[in-house]
Amino acid sequence: MGLSTVQQLRSFLLDRVQSVGDDILLIYLDDAKGTVSSAGVSDSHERFAELQRYFTAHLLETMGIIPKTVASESADGISRSFDTAFIPGSKETYLDLYKRKLHEVNGFKGRIF
Repeated sequence: MGLSTVQQLRSFLLDRVQSVGDDILLIYLDDAKGTVSSAGVSDSHERFAELQRYFTAHLLETMGIIPKTVASESADGISRSFDTAFIPGSKETYLDLYKRKLHEVNGFKGRIF
């Protein structure tokens, strides 16, 4: 499948990157490319672009370029709101999902039995 493109990243993150310029997204896609390659996945692997998008989303969120999800809770008339690193509608972070998918790709490669 190859490398992820800015358009694929925009389709993946939807309105969360609407105000972010292509040049910024390219920088983070390139950084993520290095990370995924360093994890032992060839850029010709069919799932490389997917891993690259998840790690790019993690970087963008960590750097405050895309907003985190706001959660709130209340009890007895007291409420509080806080931001979370969870993917909207999920209980996982982009980094958690990246790690899980990386494990699916690498499997038992490099493990001692």
